[in-house]
Amino acid sequence: MFISKQKKEGNIAEYILYMWQIEDIIRSCNFDINIIEKNVISKFAAKEQEKEKIKIWYEGLISSMKNENILVKGHLGELNYVIYELTFLHNSLINIYQDKNYIDLHNAALPNIRELNQKSNGSINHDVESCLVGLYGLFLLQLRKKPVSPETTSAMKTFSKLLSYLSIKYREMKKGELKLPAEIQN
Repeated sequence: MFISKQKKEGNIAEYILYMWQIEDIIRSCNFDINIIEKNVISKFAAKEQEKEKIKIWYEGLISSMKNENILVKGHLGELNYVIYELTFLHNSLINIYQDKNYIDLHNAALPNIRELNQKSNGSINHDVESCLVGLYGLFLLQLRKKPVSPETTSAMKTFSKLLSYLSIKYREMKKGELKLPAEIQN
């Protein structure tokens, strides 16, 4: 709960990846708050009052996941909406703002994005989602202590750089600080 708030305010891409992990934890615990309490919440170095808040947070997520019928797969509507916002911002940075730094990062990641999209058989909808899926897949491989090729590591670095820059621009957008280039403003 506290981690998710920090990530949401600091780096929106990390927040999404963290919340995908939380969704998977909830699923692996069969939506049972007692199992989550025993295997997850009890491990936090926190006071009992804070652990109770974390438990309530997990209960809310369990309820939302059940209500949204994402018991086996899928993501919370809130997360899908944030990905939609990031996709809109991605398109705006390329087509409206013509942000050279972002375009360069996107071009560096694009061959890797295309390769991942091919491997997904069309199940990934957009470049931003591809980067998120790729990084989450890397996280799962590392968690399972599976080998990761240097090519995959290199590809994921391009995704990470792109999402990091996009997250900075997202934070600017949310604060109302994202400005159009001077030549477009006039």
